[in-house]
Amino acid sequence: MKFVGDYHTHTLASDGTGFVRDNLRYAEKRGLEEVAITDHSFTCFLCHMTRWKFNLQEKAIKKYLDSTKSSLKVYHGVEGNLLGFDGYLDVPDDVIKRCDVLHLGFHRYLKIHVAFKYAKYVFTNGFGPKRAKEKIKDLNTESYLKAMDTYPIDVLVHLGHRCPVNVDAVLKKAAEKGIYVEFNEKHVDVLEKNIETILDSGVKLIVGSDAHNYKKIGRLDQVAKFIEKYQIPEERIFGLGAKPTFKDKNNG
Repeated sequence: MKFVGDYHTHTLASDGTGFVRDNLRYAEKRGLEEVAITDHSFTCFLCHMTRWKFNLQEKAIKKYLDSTKSSLKVYHGVEGNLLGFDGYLDVPDDVIKRCDVLHLGFHRYLKIHVAFKYAKYVFTNGFGPKRAKEKIKDLNTESYLKAMDTYPIDVLVHLGHRCPVNVDAVLKKAAEKGIYVEFNEKHVDVLEKNIETILDSGVKLIVGSDAHNYKKIGRLDQVAKFIEKYQIPEERIFGLGAKPTFKDKNNG
């Protein structure tokens, strides 16, 4: 199974182990044609994006491509955090406009003042028992739907990991908005109980290693096994053969 892209990777700008150049170099070593740099967003605890880091990454990507004359397609973006039940995304508007790709997901380790501001949402989903999470499942779902209506989201990352949602409703909105659902190397198993619904929905699928160690970029062994297990047509999966098209963040 030959993957041509990896659309979810991290660097030292958040909690990865390498510089931008390490990610790009290793993506080429793995034979990839496309890669995305998508570090954790602005409200993550300790390891998070800032405008200064985003600027440095832009320059580092350009420097690498110019100096190596590489044909690698590089998408620069952010893995945004969904906050609260109102569908708020923690990526500033001016940064969104500069993103090639914008990810949306739930993360529980946030800056202390942010976590307490959205306490019920963050602590219940992030640390609460299954029964408590089920009680706010509908609210979580509404949060995803609002975010997809409000922001130019490209990819829903590790959907269902820690934060339960009504999958049918989220998939319907994602298909309507042309948003990809990620097959995440670390968390692809969370999709297993809904795989038939996912495939029947017609939603677009995309692959991501979620690599924090640059040497794991392009390693999608669990994703490959998942695809084979459920006999998912390769043409449904962007990054396996077909290449994705992400939204123009400056248009609407």
